[in-house]
Amino acid sequence: MDRNKCIEYKNKYKTMDSILSILMEKKEYTYTTTKEYREVFRQITNQSTFSVVDAPNPHDIDEETLDELAYDEAAVGAFLEKMYLATRSHPLFQAIYGLAAAKMISTDCSIGMTVLLSYDYLWAFYPCYCDFINDSNWFDETNEWYIKTLELVQ
Repeated sequence: MDRNKCIEYKNKYKTMDSILSILMEKKEYTYTTTKEYREVFRQITNQSTFSVVDAPNPHDIDEETLDELAYDEAAVGAFLEKMYLATRSHPLFQAIYGLAAAKMISTDCSIGMTVLLSYDYLWAFYPCYCDFINDSNWFDETNEWYIKTLELVQ
């Protein structure tokens, strides 16, 4: 990897670290619609949170399709990589990742993590992750958000 790529990589994660430290303060997200879930997902993955309703729409494209077109793959990829690197070797995360991966007929823990970021699980899993990041030394099987996440995937 050349020097410029190294600096770019370092800057990307420096930004993600500062974003994660801000987001860890806001532990609970609620949503009752797909639109609200997508807004929450955009927030936690540091995607643009522009309103698709206000976006130019010359072809009368539905709101959900506009939102999909605005998906920031690079921001999501960086977030997923950082999350997985932080949690992949922790036995409690391995357990819930394994259970979640099984829902997709898989044993791949990274698949399990992405399942836990889906509509049905994000509300419990993200606070679980926040608690782990905030204080991994005290994170254990009695954590309320870990228990909720585990109950959801069993």
